[in-house]
Amino acid sequence: MLTSTYLSSLSHLSEKSLQTKSYALSLLEDFTGGYVVDAVEFSQFLKEKGLSNSTIRMVLEEVQRFFLWLSERGYIARLERKKEAFRVLRTNKRKSAFTDGELKVIFDYMKSQAHPIFYIFSLVLLHSGIRLSSALALRSEDLEVKRFRLSTEDFEVVEKELLLLNVRHSKYGKTYQAGMPLLSEEEKETLKRFFSQRKDKDLWQYGWKFPKTVKTVRLNEDTVHKFYQKLSKETGIKVYPHRFRYTYASRLIASGFSPALVQSWLGHSTAKLTLEVYTQAMLEKEILRWLGS
Repeated sequence: MLTSTYLSSLSHLSEKSLQTKSYALSLLEDFTGGYVVDAVEFSQFLKEKGLSNSTIRMVLEEVQRFFLWLSERGYIARLERKKEAFRVLRTNKRKSAFTDGELKVIFDYMKSQAHPIFYIFSLVLLHSGIRLSSALALRSEDLEVKRFRLSTEDFEVVEKELLLLNVRHSKYGKTYQAGMPLLSEEEKETLKRFFSQRKDKDLWQYGWKFPKTVKTVRLNEDTVHKFYQKLSKETGIKVYPHRFRYTYASRLIASGFSPALVQSWLGHSTAKLTLEVYTQAMLEKEILRWLGS
């Protein structure tokens, strides 16, 4: 990664400055195997290590300086400084969706060992694929139930319902709808009841009971990340918010939903990201079909 060459070129700096830069780049080396991703995934990696927000900002700034140095020397020809914040090297491990077995372990744990709010919140992430910031911004009126009347082959008319979330994309202020077609009937009723009971209330506010009092708190990014870190340690399964989103997309594609619909429900502005997930999901589906033949 040329980090040694980079640090050697900064020998005029103080020992403390060099130690700071070396620490930041060591975290980058822990994360990467030589490929390119955006800074969001690297930030997520740093959060999972339990670093404070100020330390994360420091690490990102140092990594940005390193990549600018690489760019100036022609090592990264495609880095466009004005169009994108910066890029970091990544591990060659591809994104992976949760398996059905992993999801059972995760949700069984949440049902028995955690406050019910975390089960509901994770159910929303898994079945809507929305980003963490968008999930935290949801309101009770954002759940919409659409009913459809369908005719069967026996000419019977059956009624089906689809739950959708009206999602605000905090980064751009745009809204879109995320469909939740893979909910079980029990999960569907659980979400409908939860959203209905939270009318005129903060959706993610909850209480912790103590012997003489009840403390009211609200879910936020820190509490969610800390909970998933604990969940990961307890179950041995790597759990983080964006993995629910990737799982949602993979399951939709494996169930036969079109890339165009998946793109719409994910709120992707272009088809590129959706098609990457689609390609991976279809490859896995073909491999499983071959193994089962």
